[in-house]
Amino acid sequence: MERPPVGHDSASDASLLSPAAQPQFGRRGPLNVFGPYSETKGAIDKARSRSVPAYFRSAEGRHFLFVTGQTKVTEDADAPTTPCLVRLKIVTASGQPAYLEVDQPEQSLVLGNPGSPWSAATPAAMPLSGCSMENAPRTALLIGDNPPRPVLYALDALTLKLLWKSPEGTLHPSGKYNEPLIARGMVFVGTDRIQAFGLRQPGQKPFVPEVTLVAVPAKSTAPVVAVSDKDLYSSGGACAVCHGARGEGLAGVFPPLAGSEWVNGSEERLIRIMLHGLQGPITVSGKAYNGAAMPGFGQVPKFAL
Repeated sequence: MERPPVGHDSASDASLLSPAAQPQFGRRGPLNVFGPYSETKGAIDKARSRSVPAYFRSAEGRHFLFVTGQTKVTEDADAPTTPCLVRLKIVTASGQPAYLEVDQPEQSLVLGNPGSPWSAATPAAMPLSGCSMENAPRTALLIGDNPPRPVLYALDALTLKLLWKSPEGTLHPSGKYNEPLIARGMVFVGTDRIQAFGLRQPGQKPFVPEVTLVAVPAKSTAPVVAVSDKDLYSSGGACAVCHGARGEGLAGVFPPLAGSEWVNGSEERLIRIMLHGLQGPITVSGKAYNGAAMPGFGQVPKFAL
């Protein structure tokens, strides 16, 4: 099956679109769950959602999806506001294509970089929904002396009432897009170790594993060794990933660095771009680029030397 070409005629779109007109388009189109809608302000810390929905079926046989993300204060804002967790209803009618519509937003939790939601039933048959989040911007470093720690939330899937959340500092540093595993009434979270949560019976004491203390080596006082320009450019997650090994870029997506007036021009401007990033549109060597935003590297030690 081939992906249909991109177009603006929603009447010919084969996706499962609501029959109702969407405010951001004035016609049928994709559902905008976390707003405000923007065609250009949606990368890095301005991103609305980067998670996988979780399916939930109620006792009455109705079908739902839970989605997590960040509603922004304004179109160009980094700061999130509610809702960050929304329940979508899968609308079905005999002989008609299914489609999604917003069923209920959760209006009390402001989540920082939420992971994918999950849904499950407890041994007492209470339907739960929840998610883990890093509680930090997407550009935050997950290494160093005090990296952000995720928080695990559990909510009633029917009322979206918050039932429990992990105490601050309980979970250890983790990846930005973590997703728990639910099995036999337990929730397993993979951080830099595997941690499990479950329901305790009345009078049951919590299990506290033995901890072997390990002496922490003294912090090195040796001077930081500068990394060569070539190694810095080619290191994982840095310049070469987008701009190519020889700075040739990718046509229409990532601008070239070789021969670019942005590289060969103002040194002060180039330093600011390296430290703080850049989001288009820009023109390089006479060609327009307005693709993925470039993140800033000012918080990465080897770039901030």
